[in-house]
Amino acid sequence: MAMAAEVTTKEAAQYLGVTVIRVLQLIKSGQLVADKKGTRDYWVTAESLQVYKNSPRKPGKRAGMLSEEPAVSSRFGTGTAAAEREREYQRDYKRRMRGSAGAESAKATASSKSSTAKKKSSSKKTGTKR
Repeated sequence: MAMAAEVTTKEAAQYLGVTVIRVLQLIKSGQLVADKKGTRDYWVTAESLQVYKNSPRKPGKRAGMLSEEPAVSSRFGTGTAAAEREREYQRDYKRRMRGSAGAESAKATASSKSSTAKKKSSSKKTGTKR
């Protein structure tokens, strides 16, 4: 790849196959050499990109390659079955909360309707308009 002497962080990220945030982390740690131009733009030197790309590194985990097992134990234990129990508990909790919220709003609506009806009936008795 023919590259200019300096490239933007976005171009550097595309070249390395990482995110712009990772490029900024590498600049901050000193693994990439960059000049700050303006208030927030970094220009990475092509030489430091070549050195970093050719240096041996321990491979990290790729996105989507993470384990299906939960990283930490939950209140239901560890493993796939425990994760499913946790999800079922959360779904049930949400259903209960939706049900109680619906009942409360129905009660509030019913009480407001009954108070409005009471006001109308009392105004009819006295003969005043509201």
